Amino acid sequence: MTLFLFASALGLFVALLGWSDQIRGINKDTKELEARFLAETGIEKRDFLCVVKPKLPGEQLAALAKLMKSGSIQSRVKVDLLAAFKAWNKEWSRLERLSVRKYNLAVALTLAFFIAGIISLFTHPGGQVRLHFLSVRAEMLVLTLPMTLVVVLLAIIIYGSRRENALRALLDSIADKV
Repeated sequence: MTLFLFASALGLFVALLGWSDQIRGINKDTKELEARFLAETGIEKRDFLCVVKPKLPGEQLAALAKLMKSGSIQSRVKVDLLAAFKAWNKEWSRLERLSVRKYNLAVALTLAFFIAGIISLFTHPGGQVRLHFLSVRAEMLVLTLPMTLVVVLLAIIIYGSRRENALRALLDSIADKV
């Protein structure tokens, strides 16, 4: 069991090292779409960002008024595209936060595997631990935290995959309109 825990920790550690490039491809595609949209409409990047990612509530309204006054967005399709970029940005932010949580959980799981591996060095295969009115095998007690973290991580991975697929579908619909 000790070797399994150490190998799991090592495998997760190696996976964490390569994790940082996982969703950068989506961001690159979006940047290209934004650049094409800005070139086609003549909207300045600063104004676009004020509409899509406003820092202050009034900033978005001022940027929209400026765009309407300049005539940069004259068609319904362009207005819809601005709304789609805004929706995409909102979903992307959620996915990034989820990815950070998933990464932090994977780091915690790696540490839990290492610690459980160290603790398992001091347990015996048939050893029992008495907890008030309950007797539990020592191995099961050692594995409780890592297994709980594995289940939570799997749930986050499944949820994140669904969110990423929805984000890709939105990106594809934006690409069709641009």
